[in-house]
Amino acid sequence: GNFTVATTDTTGSVGGDITFTDRLSVLANGNVGIGTSSPQQRLDVEAGKLAVRSETANTGSSGVSSAVNNLIHLRMPYGTNPGSAANAGARVGIKFTGRNDGAGYGNDDGKSASIYGVSEDPGAGYARKMGLAFYTSPFDASQSEKLRIDADGKVGIGTSSPGHLLHVHKPSSGDAALMLETVTGGDPTIIFNSAAANRSGLIKFQDNGTNVGRIQYVHNGDRIDFHAGSATGTTLSIAEDKVGIGTTNPAKLLTLAETADGTKLRLNRGGVSEWDFSIGNTSIMTGVGSGALEILAQNSGTARELAIGSVSGGAPLVHVTTTGAGIQTNPSAWNSVYRALEISSG
Repeated sequence: GNFTVATTDTTGSVGGDITFTDRLSVLANGNVGIGTSSPQQRLDVEAGKLAVRSETANTGSSGVSSAVNNLIHLRMPYGTNPGSAANAGARVGIKFTGRNDGAGYGNDDGKSASIYGVSEDPGAGYARKMGLAFYTSPFDASQSEKLRIDADGKVGIGTSSPGHLLHVHKPSSGDAALMLETVTGGDPTIIFNSAAANRSGLIKFQDNGTNVGRIQYVHNGDRIDFHAGSATGTTLSIAEDKVGIGTTNPAKLLTLAETADGTKLRLNRGGVSEWDFSIGNTSIMTGVGSGALEILAQNSGTARELAIGSVSGGAPLVHVTTTGAGIQTNPSAWNSVYRALEISSG
């Protein structure tokens, strides 16, 4: 049968008119209820709170530093044939449920959140390797794992198998976004720091597991390198106040470097014209020596004209067209003769 412990806050004689209130019930199936006569779990506490505290009331002075002072111990049971059957994924923990509208709700994963110790033992089922998992449930749905701290200390958000110290995975389509937000004062900041000297900070970009780009601070050179594409070389470097494209050692404010012949810089005005600045061991234009700077129009007609003048407008100081070139020797008028013009150091 059942066993009940009841108390009363009234006084009277034995056998008199005294009202008792059930405080603790032990059912025939072994369920224990505190505050309820119909416990639905092995221990069911209704309309109350559970406190685990030090021996001294209202004080924490008896706490011992660097020791476990108060403890609720939930032990993982072994599975069948624990010496041979794997027990990975088995959980033990605490569930927070939002529903109480029927018997057996403690076994219903709907409308609930949980903190579980979870076995990560890949071998026999003794649960010798434990992680910590956090579960939540969407509206009127079963709970599922959202965050894992694995047995090695790695944290996974959206994954139960984090591959790094922090692994964020979005299991459905859409962006996996991170936000750093301040309310008043302070700047959202990401800090890359190494306790060892002469180390470099690195951000990698991957496409389906393959490295396709990076941003790296290179300590040996005190510069930041940018890389994109399948090649391993750096495409852009910033070293103090200098920028290098194709070189990690820019000598001037902007240095463009390439080992192959051809265009080093292209200026493009969409739908109007393009101009290339080219240097090569073999020049493109006839009669031009090796290593010369060639300015090449990529379009026809007036888009092939080159003019040098003042930002305020007016007549150009130098004007090269498809028929010849002219230099303004008189500030108020053009030289009356347009002809092919060659200027050399000789």
